[in-house]
Amino acid sequence: MRMIMGDHNMTPNHADRVVNEMNASRGSVNRNIGDMRSKIGHGTRKRAGKIKKHRGKNKVNFGPYGPEKMLFNKFGQPVAPAETVARFSRYVGSLAREPSMFPINVPDFRNFKGTGRVESAWAEIKAKIDWSEPQTLAIMKRIQKVVKKKLNARWRKHKHRLYVDYYMENKGHAERFVCPDRDVNQLQWRALVLHWDKFGEKKSMTTKKNRSQLKVAANTGTKTFAQIRYEWVRL
Repeated sequence: MRMIMGDHNMTPNHADRVVNEMNASRGSVNRNIGDMRSKIGHGTRKRAGKIKKHRGKNKVNFGPYGPEKMLFNKFGQPVAPAETVARFSRYVGSLAREPSMFPINVPDFRNFKGTGRVESAWAEIKAKIDWSEPQTLAIMKRIQKVVKKKLNARWRKHKHRLYVDYYMENKGHAERFVCPDRDVNQLQWRALVLHWDKFGEKKSMTTKKNRSQLKVAANTGTKTFAQIRYEWVRL
């Protein structure tokens, strides 16, 4: 018995060998592609078998139908209603991560001073807050100060997450200049990687030293300390 494959006559044993070789070759190619995706997708800081999961990009759902009312304490911090405050916090965070508003390749948030970016963000946020209550309107400057601090904190947290998840220290890999996060501007990412290559190690040691001095770690989730104080006072 003989088998016909293409234009060549093969015996069954010969055909089996060819099929096995093709399967082995296909498996090797698939493994190489998988390795490349793994390198690009997770970076050198990912532990084998432990892929850190993150929530998807937050949808901006604060004030979709007009300004929203919140209660603020005397310091200008939003404290109630809890669900509205949580959505407000996520909304501010989404603005801080917006590449066109706050580029990640800027070394320090203080560099945004005088560029109009922080003021533009505040104008957008201000338009979504209900100012009909006199006590809210009276502390607008304090609320603005709190919002600016929150933008700063969210922007820095965003960059820290990118550093931990995707920064690859090995300068021999070209894929280190491609960030798997689709929401990241790739030109900004490349400039940021080059900046970390030059200054990252020194700053990382400083941050590690400062973090080691913390005596209490925050573990209240999305609820702020201002909200917790507000709820305790009401009890």
